[in-house]
Amino acid sequence: MDRLKLYQIASVSIEDYFSHFAKLMLRTFTRDYWQRLDTLRTEVNAEAIYQVQFTKRINELYLCFTSHSKFVQCLIEVFGLSAYYLDRFESEFISSIVRGSQTNLLSNFVYFVKNEYKKYENEVLGQEVPMEDSEPKIDLEKPVIKHRANEKKLGLAMHEIVQRLFRIGFGDYVEEAISKTLEAELELKLEQCRGIFNRQLVTKAEEWFEEVIMGWLQWIYSNNKTKIDYWRRKLLLHLRKTYARIRNTEMLEIIGEYPETSASIIDIKHCLQHTSEYNDFAKNVRGQISKRLLIPGIVTPLIICLLYTSPSPRDLSTSRMPSSACKKKKKKK
Repeated sequence: MDRLKLYQIASVSIEDYFSHFAKLMLRTFTRDYWQRLDTLRTEVNAEAIYQVQFTKRINELYLCFTSHSKFVQCLIEVFGLSAYYLDRFESEFISSIVRGSQTNLLSNFVYFVKNEYKKYENEVLGQEVPMEDSEPKIDLEKPVIKHRANEKKLGLAMHEIVQRLFRIGFGDYVEEAISKTLEAELELKLEQCRGIFNRQLVTKAEEWFEEVIMGWLQWIYSNNKTKIDYWRRKLLLHLRKTYARIRNTEMLEIIGEYPETSASIIDIKHCLQHTSEYNDFAKNVRGQISKRLLIPGIVTPLIICLLYTSPSPRDLSTSRMPSSACKKKKKKK
């Protein structure tokens, strides 16, 4: 039998294999396979069981993937088939799972990642795992207490599961889940800054971010410096934008209580220097001032000065204001 005939037979055979494989995947990894996870997400204090069941499913998928991919690789090498068939197999594998699950897989990934992150955070901060619907209060002004008894165990376990998810084609899912989880955690922590104007908190928040969030990501991505740098840039930007957004809604209070609020103004400047949102921030502040120009307790000349000077966070410091407005502010005191 000549090689061309053999190649044609092998091509038809592998196509038949893909067809049968897709049907097998649809029968095996159906909605019933994932339904238990959906149920656990609604049960009280079932997080630990959920984590075990989710990990079990990922490991089963990984074993299925590796065994079948080895078979496809063998066919490619023996019959001299194109490497296209290996890519085709990986595509069929992931699409079969998504079609067969008939559920929101991303929500399961987010739930799993969130639980794993909370375990790591509680370990690093030396906190007990909170009851459902409760959140431990994180004092950003206190240094992170390095309780690291199980940090390595938790970090390596997450690293392994993430690597397996990438290998079987769920890389986009897991990275989106990580992004959603960590951005939500940053927003939750920064909400604790609301109403506190007399202390600089952004530097402390960034230190907490490096110690806890980046510490977790370094375990996940091991020595992949490109990935680690990507996440640091992405999440630090989100941290600074979130802080500026929170303070933007409080600017009338900050202006009214100046100079006692100068620490928060320094934080705002720091964030805007990295986000380049000067104009949007100033525009929103001006809109607030225009609506409440004569609010009791706020010095009107100071407001007018802020309203008509250039739109830059530097304008929030009296050192940048016209001398006449600043003098009036001093006399008022």
